[in-house]
Amino acid sequence: MELQCPYDEVTLKIALISASSKMASYQAEHGGEEAALKRIEEAFVGLTVIEEGVPLNAAVAAHNGISVEALINSPNYLTIKGEFVAMKVQQVLAKMGPEFGLDDKEAWAVLLAGRLM
Repeated sequence: MELQCPYDEVTLKIALISASSKMASYQAEHGGEEAALKRIEEAFVGLTVIEEGVPLNAAVAAHNGISVEALINSPNYLTIKGEFVAMKVQQVLAKMGPEFGLDDKEAWAVLLAGRLM
């Protein structure tokens, strides 16, 4: 299941440079790295990454009010799972912008930073 980012790799790499500066400012304003990380954890409660496999299937099934067995046996399994993941990504992006002062490109760049390096 591939995330559908609306920006190309070059745009994201440029945005990541800008985002890095904003994240450093965020850390400085919030008492250093440790205090900033604590604040980030608090801000993103409920938006944690869900591991692929059983944990993700359980979360998707619970979100849709069906059993894991019904989800897995559904002909729409991949669609339902993809929509859930897309919803979680949008929730994280929507929270990142205001929390860190990031625009949409920068939020996507931070989210995908591991893939851009």
